[in-house]
Amino acid sequence: MGNTNPSGRYAKAIPSAKKLYEFLFEPVETSYEEVKIEIKDNNLPTTYSMELVYSMAKILPDLKNDEKPNFQIIDGNLILENTQQIVMPGKVPVFRNFSDRMIIFNEDKNHVALVQKASKDKFDHRYENVPRMGSVNSEDAVTWSFFRTMEIKASSGWFADVYIRGLERAGNHETIAVFPGESSELEFWKQINPPENYKFKEGRSEIDIIACNSQQHIVSIEAKIHSPFAQTTKYNENRCQFARMIDAVSDFAQKNSYVCYWPAVCIAQNDQENKNYIKSYVDNPELLVFQLPHRDKDEMIELTKRISILTWEDILDIAQLIL
Repeated sequence: MGNTNPSGRYAKAIPSAKKLYEFLFEPVETSYEEVKIEIKDNNLPTTYSMELVYSMAKILPDLKNDEKPNFQIIDGNLILENTQQIVMPGKVPVFRNFSDRMIIFNEDKNHVALVQKASKDKFDHRYENVPRMGSVNSEDAVTWSFFRTMEIKASSGWFADVYIRGLERAGNHETIAVFPGESSELEFWKQINPPENYKFKEGRSEIDIIACNSQQHIVSIEAKIHSPFAQTTKYNENRCQFARMIDAVSDFAQKNSYVCYWPAVCIAQNDQENKNYIKSYVDNPELLVFQLPHRDKDEMIELTKRISILTWEDILDIAQLIL
């Protein structure tokens, strides 16, 4: 068994298999420092989420004005066109028009997945019921701006290039050769039911990205910008977010006759805590077995060999090379 010991918010010792259960199921408490943000001369402190979208937009010289994000970043400051662009009753600025902080091609203005996400996932009345994608910290806005941009603009091999980098980062070198190199069709925020043999009550899981190709391989990606992976669910305090994704999508793959399932995450390049946390499943396959006792043990162990840790910086790097 491996020795990966996640630090920080996931810090637990894993001295032996006997301790795996405690490592997995002890709740993780996360606290966030509250910072008062003030608008001065239409300027705000920028965020990593905003910087990512701005960096991707700069790679696209043919991006039309109504497709590009409606802000600038200069010397670490977020420069707004005017302060009416945002609503901020609390500490987090939110764009009234979520398209102002994203890359949305004209052909996608009425994309079903984007419209449904914006209409269903909203803040409350204090934020004028605007879509959560308008937040300066939004993971969904980056997910769409990056993956949809690459799907439309990049050559067919981009997805395999990104995924293979993630396999290397996860230490899954032996499965690189079998990952298919052809193009994949992406689906955003797909809702997938839990397995029928899962004994707890559970709603559908929303998967940030589902990618499928003609060889019947399927990939799921959980995107993270600022947040850790949830360690509990509404109805089961011992069910973590990453294992839940694997449980739901691997079951979906079996029921729909997919040949192979590949689970992945997309995180910041310098997010060592989330990287170590996901890598702990690769180094200690028993973790996934303990999380999913209703699933076939050997199948889950094999599945950990296909886990990939993508980064937003990987995508930017490949975009600069091929766009």
